[in-house]
Amino acid sequence: MCNLPIKDDAFTSKDRTKLFDFIIPIIPVIDSSNSFEQFIQTFKDAGISNDFDIKVLRKLSLYIDDMRLLKNISNEYLIYKDRLSEITLDNNKLLATIIYKNLFPKDFSKFQLGIGFINEIFSKKSSLIQDIIEKIEKQISNLEKQLEDSEIETLNSVNELDALFLKNPTDGFYTVNEKKESDFENRSDFIAAIKNNSFDVKQATYTSGYYSSELKTTLSAKNISGIFEELKDKKEYLVKLNNLNNKESTKRTNLINKKEELKLRMEKVYSESMSDVLLSSEIDLNDFINKLECDENLIKSPYFDLIIFIVREGLIDENYTDYLTYFYENNLNIEDKEFLRGIYDRRPKELLLCQ
Repeated sequence: MCNLPIKDDAFTSKDRTKLFDFIIPIIPVIDSSNSFEQFIQTFKDAGISNDFDIKVLRKLSLYIDDMRLLKNISNEYLIYKDRLSEITLDNNKLLATIIYKNLFPKDFSKFQLGIGFINEIFSKKSSLIQDIIEKIEKQISNLEKQLEDSEIETLNSVNELDALFLKNPTDGFYTVNEKKESDFENRSDFIAAIKNNSFDVKQATYTSGYYSSELKTTLSAKNISGIFEELKDKKEYLVKLNNLNNKESTKRTNLINKKEELKLRMEKVYSESMSDVLLSSEIDLNDFINKLECDENLIKSPYFDLIIFIVREGLIDENYTDYLTYFYENNLNIEDKEFLRGIYDRRPKELLLCQ
């Protein structure tokens, strides 16, 4: 008799107890909570634990929850590493490719033919770069507009701005330290005096006598800080306030520097890797993924996020074919290939001078 283990999820109810006289439960050896420790131990046993970046290993382990799968990943890694040893490969990337192969064998087969989901992601690189360029151009245009508006702004201080927008009471006027606005050289100085007095003023209100048509002035103490705060609710006020801030030399220098940084960024984006593009602040990764054409079963997989992770982190990049097949010297020899890989992986090799 052959005794084969059957997973509980093969049944949908308690009926499993009706089919067997005796059931021995099997406690899982590995799940997402202890997968990292199992990774380390399995790779130690295989003599490859030092091949990987520990941080990458910790992240990848979150997607493995089956011991047989882990052992198969370890075995396949050893085979691929041995067979592809003619050129120096990134072991972290090779491991990520093997994990992808084991979790998504059907999509991996398409991947080898250049039609898998990851290929779909890479095919959108040009359009993503164009989106980034357009967004950067808008940022540059906005900075130029801020610089231009600050240049033509006629006001020179916030006090002048407040003097322009602050209205006197409809039935009177304000005084500060017993002085009327007319006692100051200009309205800006009057505003400055109010602020220096903690916004405490006296409001003069005109009233008419009961038996006389003659107007009388009634003074009442008042704090008008709230009125100044309400000015910030006006769009026109905020526009001019922003112009004033940008007029300040340090802020203006920052705007100019930011503009130059964006121009450099725009020049460099064309040579960035897919990982850099996906990690850029201009790209909404979730929105991008949702728009991709993808097999429904792939999306429903509990491991789907692994695909996004390994591409986003550059663990599968534009040079993925190096990790899928043998290298044959044709137009490039091994030294040329190594040199180019160093550039692509941002780990340039030392220049060897001819003797």
